[in-house]
Amino acid sequence: MGKYIDLRCDFGFKYCMSDPIIMKSFLNALLEGDVEKITSVTFENVEMPRDTINQRGVTFDLHCTTETGDTILIEMQNSYQKF
Repeated sequence: MGKYIDLRCDFGFKYCMSDPIIMKSFLNALLEGDVEKITSVTFENVEMPRDTINQRGVTFDLHCTTETGDTILIEMQNSYQKF
């Protein structure tokens, strides 16, 4: 058994980022300069419905709020997805 957790899977991501202080610090470092500073982060399992049967469903893993009140939805991806 390995000693590292894969952050690309839901379990690994949620396990490592379950501490709000660590999660905010990580996201602010990752997004520095691109968005306002994140002030709160919550885990949500909110699913966005598909328009057609062939579309992939989307589950937003994190709901973030910035210091200006903007909301950022973050979903962990294992592969490229065209938007």
